[in-house]
Amino acid sequence: MKYNIKPIFIFGIPKSGSTLLNSLFDGHENISTFPVESRVLKRLYPLIKDIQSIEELIDKIVTKTGFASFNPRVNYFKVESNFKKKEYIELFRYPDFFSSLKKNFKKINIKKIDKIFEAIAIAIAEERKQDITKLKYYVAKTPENEFMFNIIKKEFKEYKILHIIRDPRDNLVSYKKHFEKKYGYFYYGFIDTWVQSCKIAKREENYKNYKIVRYEDLVRNSKRVMIDIVNFLGINYSDVLLRPTILGSNWKGNSTDYKEFKGISNDQVGKYKEKLDKNILILLEDLLKIKKIGLFGFLRNFKGLVLKEKIRFLYFKIKYRKIMLPYKYQK
Repeated sequence: MKYNIKPIFIFGIPKSGSTLLNSLFDGHENISTFPVESRVLKRLYPLIKDIQSIEELIDKIVTKTGFASFNPRVNYFKVESNFKKKEYIELFRYPDFFSSLKKNFKKINIKKIDKIFEAIAIAIAEERKQDITKLKYYVAKTPENEFMFNIIKKEFKEYKILHIIRDPRDNLVSYKKHFEKKYGYFYYGFIDTWVQSCKIAKREENYKNYKIVRYEDLVRNSKRVMIDIVNFLGINYSDVLLRPTILGSNWKGNSTDYKEFKGISNDQVGKYKEKLDKNILILLEDLLKIKKIGLFGFLRNFKGLVLKEKIRFLYFKIKYRKIMLPYKYQK
């Protein structure tokens, strides 16, 4: 049987709310939701031209992409994903998924990334015992997919984009713990990534298949936002869209302050007021002013940057630029 399941790509930088948005689709009967950050575009797409067999393709998927989280032979991704939590791993029947992949790949051109995505989506749905005939979409989420939008435009005929954007001050609070530990002073890198992501959103916002979602709206007015999204997608609304789940199990969140979620919450909105050092807040707002960014209702008022912080910023911009700017952003 030939399927026509269209992709929904969730765009957004790390800690912008993309995982929450992804989890809200998990229970909808018309959608197959990738339960992990797929990383398929980032890690598999560059390798496709050299893949010679179905066995080699499956091996790449279960060792190089986010689906390695379920692979008992691979430990790397378990450290950095929701699937460091044992209960999520046990919910996923990895042998069934593996078997479905092999069956589905026999029916497609394994050099076509759009067909590979669709085959993965069907394998996930089959593992979860979904009614395949009701599927209209699959949802794939990997942070910063927006920087690969040119590939999506080239390789996919039909798709929908949901681009989630969060107040950069709160986004920085959530982003901060991991990157500060890894890189030290990283604020310029974060700002540049946030700005470039917003520029892509601004450039594409009037395109009929592109929808911008503000994180703050999603957590404060969840039902209204999700109704707006299903109207955009052309599917029916259901209250399951207000319950964040992974593989049908309640999602406990991935907050950097280690609080477990019991549902959609706006507790993280405005956290920057108590979490960000005053000098860092001034630096962040001033750098965004330099970038001439006041998009989507954020940061309309700016403070000045003291000379000491300007010098400090320039020093670390030069020192860490190569580390913090790994992408060639789209123009």
